[in-house]
Amino acid sequence: MLFVFTFFYKKTGIEAIGKKLRLLLVFISLGIYEGALYTMLVGYTPDFRPTIEGVQGRYFIPLLLPIAIVFSNRIIALKNNPDRFIGFSSVLLNAFVVFDVLGKTIRQ
Repeated sequence: MLFVFTFFYKKTGIEAIGKKLRLLLVFISLGIYEGALYTMLVGYTPDFRPTIEGVQGRYFIPLLLPIAIVFSNRIIALKNNPDRFIGFSSVLLNAFVVFDVLGKTIRQ
């Protein structure tokens, strides 16, 4: 639902985030990284293995947004506001997933 509100939200200019928020996002990213590794260690890796097995790249997709925000600056900026595109595409993708799941459950 939050993405729907991006259709109506308009911001002007380029806003920089503070150091406290950047540090918080770094800790959140590290927590997501460690959480993904820990779940694979506990749930998938057999005992006494030297490496963690079962870790896939899709588990680190939630890291993309916080890392992009941490490394954002005033030098590299978009000319157009991408909020409407992000909101519209996320709503469409969610609808596609819901209809796909419903279609597969009805067929069974």
